[in-house]
Amino acid sequence: MDARGSYAPIEKDETEVERLISGESRPSSSVSTLFEVADPTPQTSACLFPFSRISFPPSLWLVVYALVLTISHIFDLLKNPTAPLLTRTKIELLEQQIQTPLINRHNPNGSSIYREPPSPDVDKAWERLHKGDRLFLVGEDEVSRIGKDPDVLIKAPLEWGYGDGQYLAANQGQHDIHCLNKLRMWIYAEHYYGGREAVREIHALHCLHTLVQTLQCRYSTDVYTAMWVEGFDAPVIDFNVTRKCMNYENILHWNPEKPYTEEQFLALKPPSDQKRIPSEIY
Repeated sequence: MDARGSYAPIEKDETEVERLISGESRPSSSVSTLFEVADPTPQTSACLFPFSRISFPPSLWLVVYALVLTISHIFDLLKNPTAPLLTRTKIELLEQQIQTPLINRHNPNGSSIYREPPSPDVDKAWERLHKGDRLFLVGEDEVSRIGKDPDVLIKAPLEWGYGDGQYLAANQGQHDIHCLNKLRMWIYAEHYYGGREAVREIHALHCLHTLVQTLQCRYSTDVYTAMWVEGFDAPVIDFNVTRKCMNYENILHWNPEKPYTEEQFLALKPPSDQKRIPSEIY
């Protein structure tokens, strides 16, 4: 039975939250800056711009730097041999503002539904990001390129109509957002699950481990600056940045040529002679 009902949000007044974080109710020396800086000494890296001593207008350097990032990203998209998705659909690069003010209603484009407490609309919005017809099949050559052992992988049954040598696949990005959603649901465990259970904690910690590795692997070198904000006695980090991003709508609207469904996936059973990986490594 679905444990969820109507979510009763924690009573809070965003104006009161703003008052608290601005330090109005405590000495300015104790105000959290939202960002701890261990060493305030500016650090430079010689590898970023090997010709940085050449005198060019700062605006030109910004243009060159943006161009280098864009070209590098495009080549990564076009030539990554272990990314089957990139051979199946076009993903545009867009200049996008990442807007994450501390107070949700301060978002320039209005409150983000992804920050709202549980509701059917919120659940639907999150599920749209990671569910749907984006499960697909890869061939034996693609399995070889990503370094997997085909003997332990699951083949699509012949009755699916895709022929032999087709293996079940999903994109990591889809799983990452699934994991982010699971962590969100874990925050509201009483609402979604009726309480905190060990098996769901294992799932949440698996997702946490997945996401920290993904973020370390794809470490963002975009720069945050600091600013003074009305009513705040301490520096505040500006979390808004402009980035070159994949157009996620391209991914949402991609229709695989060889799709399968979650129901088909869950209905599969292993052949009696199927080679398996040891349980100790899963």
